[in-house]
Amino acid sequence: MTELVSVIIPTIGRDSLSRVFAALARQADPGPFEVIVVVDGGSPSDVTGIAQHEQCMRVASEALQSRSGVSVARNLGVQLSKGSILGFLDDDTHPVPNWIATIRQVLADGHRGAAVGRIREVSRSTLGRLRALAYDHRDAQNTAAEMAEHVRRLHHIDDDCACRLVDYLSGGNCCVRADVFAEVGGFDPAFWVGQDRDLGQRITRARYHVSYEPSLVIEHETNSTPMAMLRGRYASGRSAHALTGGGVDPCGELVRKTYGHSPAELLRAAGSSTTVLAIASAMAYRAGHRRAASLHDREGPTGLHDREWLTSFHDREGVARR
Repeated sequence: MTELVSVIIPTIGRDSLSRVFAALARQADPGPFEVIVVVDGGSPSDVTGIAQHEQCMRVASEALQSRSGVSVARNLGVQLSKGSILGFLDDDTHPVPNWIATIRQVLADGHRGAAVGRIREVSRSTLGRLRALAYDHRDAQNTAAEMAEHVRRLHHIDDDCACRLVDYLSGGNCCVRADVFAEVGGFDPAFWVGQDRDLGQRITRARYHVSYEPSLVIEHETNSTPMAMLRGRYASGRSAHALTGGGVDPCGELVRKTYGHSPAELLRAAGSSTTVLAIASAMAYRAGHRRAASLHDREGPTGLHDREWLTSFHDREGVARR
C-alpha cells in the first residue's frame, strides 16, 4: 500500500503561500498526499478554490489564536496529519516538481528516519546573493565525504549506511518519518530559532539516520530586509549556545564557515556590499551567542539544555517567534 505523505506548512499569512500551493499542484507522480496549513496567529487560511493536484487527498487549515512560534505551528500540523511520512515546507518556498516523489524514495530506506534537502536561492538582491553563497557552501560541505565521516565519529555510528549523513534539519525543506517524529517528541517550542537543528540532533541521538539529499530541492526567494536577517542571526547565536555551549569563533572564521570564503576572498568574489553584510551577520551571531553565554553563566541554570531557562531568556530578550 502506498504511504500517505503529509505536507506541513506553517505560515504567518503571507501572500507567497499561494505560490507554494501552485508548486505542489505541479508535482510529478507524487502519490497520495495531503497538505496541512497552520496559521501562526490569526484566522485559518482560506484554502477553498486553490489549485490542487489530482493525487492530493485533502487540504486542511488550522490557526493558533496568538503567535506561538513555528515549532508550535509545525507540531500542531503534525497532530492534524494522517500520513506516515511528514514533509515540511515554509510559506515562501517553492518545491521542485519531483519533491514529494523524492521524499518517498529517500524514506523508503528503512535506515533513514529523516532527510534534509538543498535550498536554491533565486533572489539577486544583495541579501539574496549572500544567502545563495551560504546555501551553496552548505551543499558543498554536505556532499563531501568528510561530513558523513565527521557525523559518524561524533555520534558513534558504526553501520554501513552509504547515505550522506548529517545531524541537522532545515524546517523549510525536510522530511521525517511520522513514527520517528513522535518518538523524539517533535519540534521543541523552547527553541524559537534553531529548532530544526535541535530536532535533527535528537533524531540522530535516537540512532536514526538523517541524510542530506541534494535531489530534494526547493527554491527560495528572499524578500526580507538586511535588518531582519541580522535580527535572525542574533537570535540564531543565542539558540546555538543552548545547542552546543562553549565559545564562538571570531568574525572572520564565522564568515568563512558560513559562506565558504574569508572576508578578503568574499570582497574579491562578491564585492563590498555583500562582504559588509556577511561581516555584520557574523557580528550579530557572535553578539547573540555571547549574550546568552553571559546570562546563562550568571544565572546558573542546571545545564546547557535547560529548556525552561531558554524560554525565559527568549521572553525577556523579546525574541521574535518564527
